[in-house]
Amino acid sequence: MKTPIPGGFLVAVEGIDGTGKSTVAAATPRRQAASRVEAKKAVAQFIGKPLRNNDSFTAILSGNSLAKMLSKSAIHKSVNQKSHLAAVANADQLFVNATREESKSDRAGDANIAAIHRYFAPMLFGEEVLLVKFTVKEITTAPNLLYTIETLKIEKPDRSSSKNEVERVDDTEAARQTFQSGFSKPLQQKIEAVKKEMDQKHL
Repeated sequence: MKTPIPGGFLVAVEGIDGTGKSTVAAATPRRQAASRVEAKKAVAQFIGKPLRNNDSFTAILSGNSLAKMLSKSAIHKSVNQKSHLAAVANADQLFVNATREESKSDRAGDANIAAIHRYFAPMLFGEEVLLVKFTVKEITTAPNLLYTIETLKIEKPDRSSSKNEVERVDDTEAARQTFQSGFSKPLQQKIEAVKKEMDQKHL
């Protein structure tokens, strides 16, 4: 169920086309955030405004979700604090280019939540390509919510895997930073497009 766009307003992200094609420009954070205060200031530009993904799914970032994203526990789950703050500060840009990898029912059985979606987008962090994971709540009676955000290291896809999903290996400190293989083809193509363009720039 798609939630109507309040007022018909959408945040436009310059330099990203509607096809969701990933390039270095699309994956490079446009805003800097060295602290939680700076990240919060950056998000003020789009908080509460509808953000439309390339698959036409629309969601907003609320004040409550932002507080959760900037909590110590949320930052701890990411690769490091700097990449986490960069992802939060550029959530609008990154969500536009994200790929939906998983959808499931709310495990608490909340009737107001139609589904929980996981979206992933490549983000250039220094010379490394990371993944940004969005957890999005599809709400039946209100705007959909960007609920959590996390940065992850990319592991080379395991060609022998038959699963078309991304899953956590375990919850150790090392494994927390790396997801297993099984990325969907569209997501793999986005990641490879960014890496290829970066390689060409270094020639």
